[in-house]
Amino acid sequence: MSDARKTVLYADDVRRWRLFVEDLLEDDYDVVLCEDCPSALARIAEGGVDLVILDHLMAGDPPLNTGLDVCVHLKGEHPRLPIIIYTGAWRDGKDVDRTRLEMSAKAPVVFKEVRDRGLDDLKARVRALLA
Repeated sequence: MSDARKTVLYADDVRRWRLFVEDLLEDDYDVVLCEDCPSALARIAEGGVDLVILDHLMAGDPPLNTGLDVCVHLKGEHPRLPIIIYTGAWRDGKDVDRTRLEMSAKAPVVFKEVRDRGLDDLKARVRALLA
């Protein structure tokens, strides 16, 4: 196994969540932060990203209007690239059905505020996907 650190890209339009995820993962991974869908797509196109975490409802440019749209697009372009959808939508009155969202995204969903400690431990989900 290589000693090279893996690179995790996290895209979210909310600064406090970007800083939270960076703080959570930076001891174990190189963390790249993006504040919108276009910058995330541009950075992924450069290469060297081992895993992507996308805010579910982050705004983008048509036809990739949300983080979910970017996820579906990336799954087509980079089918082996692990992606996690990170969402707080259930707290905003837009209750999200985890199973339905995972089926749409073809990616695991982690809630920003813990609902199920076993499924919503972001660091554990990242570690499992990069193992």
